[in-house]
Amino acid sequence: MCKAKCLLTVLGVLVLVTVLTGCGGMDGATGPGVDAAAKPVKPPPPPPPPPPMPTGQRIAFLRDNAIWTMNTDGSDQVAVGSGMHADWHRALAKMAVVRNYCIYTMEGNGTNAVPVTTQVSYGGAASYDQYPDWSPDGTKIAFTRGMVSDGIGSSIQILDLGSGNITQIYPDPAVDPREYTVPIYSPKWSPDGNFLVFYRGNGWALGVVNLVTG
Repeated sequence: MCKAKCLLTVLGVLVLVTVLTGCGGMDGATGPGVDAAAKPVKPPPPPPPPPPMPTGQRIAFLRDNAIWTMNTDGSDQVAVGSGMHADWHRALAKMAVVRNYCIYTMEGNGTNAVPVTTQVSYGGAASYDQYPDWSPDGTKIAFTRGMVSDGIGSSIQILDLGSGNITQIYPDPAVDPREYTVPIYSPKWSPDGNFLVFYRGNGWALGVVNLVTG
C-alpha cells in the first residue's frame, strides 16, 4: 500500500514539473510556442478631428450704387459704403472696391477707406479703374484700367500694395492705349498666384496671363 502511494506521488510530481516547464514555468521562463519578445500591441491613435468650418463669413454685394454685406443665409444686411465691384479678402477681412473711378481698400464694415490708385492720363483721357481682385497672399491687387470716356477696361494692371507700384501686364504696355480695341473684364487670380484669368471681348472669351513666364 505504501509503495503504491509513493509511486503515485512521484508520478504526480513528475507530471506537475512537466506541465510547468511546458508552459514557461511559474517564473515566466519561456517554453515551446512562446515568443519572449512578444509585447502587447497598442492600437493606433485615432485620426485628428477635421478642422472646424469657418464661421462668421459674410457676402458683399451691390445694391443702389452701394456696397452691402450680409450673412451667408441672407440675414443681417448692412450697407457699408458707396462703390461697386467689391472683392473681399477673407484672411485680411478687407475689401477692395471701385469708388470715384479709382480702387479703394477698406475694412469689412466700411471703415478706413483708403484710395490705392489715382486717376492718371490714359490714352489722352482720364483713367477709370475697375474690377479689383486681391492676390491670394493679399499683397497685390489686379484690376482693369480704361478711359472714363469708354466706361470699360482695356488693360490689366497689378498694384503692389507694399511699394505702390502699378505694372501693366496685358496687353503689351508698349502699345498706345488709344489702340486698345478689346474690352477686358474681371481679372481673377489663380489660387497659387501664378496666373490671372479674365474675360475679353464682347463675346466673353476667356484669357489667361502667366505671371511667372509672362
